[in-house]
This record gives sequence, C-alpha cells and structure tokens, in this order.
Amino acid sequence: MQELYKFSKIHQYDERKDFKEAWKIWTEENTDIIDEETIRLNNLGYDGDINDKMFKSARYYFRK
Repeated sequence: MQELYKFSKIHQYDERKDFKEAWKIWTEENTDIIDEETIRLNNLGYDGDINDKMFKSARYYFRK
C-alpha cells in the first residue's frame, strides 16, 4: 500500500490519460507488489477485480 500511495502522490495531478499510461508502466514494473496485494486481498475474502480496486485506490482514494 505504501508504494501505491507513493505512485498516487506522484501522479495526483495527471490527466486521466497520462495517469493510465503511468499506471500501466507502474504495474509492469511492480508485479511482485501486485502479486502480494492480490494474495492479501484474496486471504481477506475479496473476490472482485483487484487490479481495478488498486487503480481506483491510487486514482481516487489516496488523493484526499
């Protein structure tokens, strides 16, 4: 979550298109982090789209 927060703060003022491009690169470079978060959320019983959840968290939740 800390890395996701950092990404969010770096890109908080990006336009949506730019944010999505940066997100694509970030996810490709951070597969280990994403895999760990996927396992964590699955263990907590989350059964939704984890990539979508992480994207929305980075784009909207951490911007507060």
